[in-house]
Amino acid sequence: MSNLKNQHNKVNVMKLLSTTALLALCLGTSGLSYAATPISGPGGTIHFTGSITNSPCAVALNNGYEQAVPLNQVSARTFTKAGDTGPKKTFDIVLDNCDVSTYTNATLSFNGQTDGTNNKVLQLTNNGSNTAQGIGIQVTDVNNTPVSFDGTPTPATQLVSGKNTISFTASYISTAAAVTAGDANADMTFTLQYQ
Repeated sequence: MSNLKNQHNKVNVMKLLSTTALLALCLGTSGLSYAATPISGPGGTIHFTGSITNSPCAVALNNGYEQAVPLNQVSARTFTKAGDTGPKKTFDIVLDNCDVSTYTNATLSFNGQTDGTNNKVLQLTNNGSNTAQGIGIQVTDVNNTPVSFDGTPTPATQLVSGKNTISFTASYISTAAAVTAGDANADMTFTLQYQ
């Protein structure tokens, strides 16, 4: 009889273990079914800009169609007479993926608001009373020759197949003996002519 009782206890223990295992499995599975529901959060907009060109080269500026050249802060004491220049900052205009099978040279023409008496000095953008006075911006080519901002083309640059880098420098230039502090920003545009 004790054998029968032992077997009966074993069966009860096995039923208990099976029931416990089934309950644990159900609880584990049901926990998965109650997981957090995915939600959407705020997104954003991505703008794709560009153009397709038939030009012999593609222009590759730092920021697509625009490029910033930081001239940084320069002390007004740097300029003691008209024509004094501040530190020079080099910048590049990169012509990429050039095909020289038809055109082998390029010139650039710059345009911008000049200081009124000199077409080789950019006038500062008027920012009201916060604009520096007696100062402009000069851009020079690789030969240190100031460029004009009236559309006059630069000397021709011979192109090579692939990537071409045309370097310039920019600096502040005093247009008067007295320079007053303030914002000193200006803009210019350029066009390319291929020959």
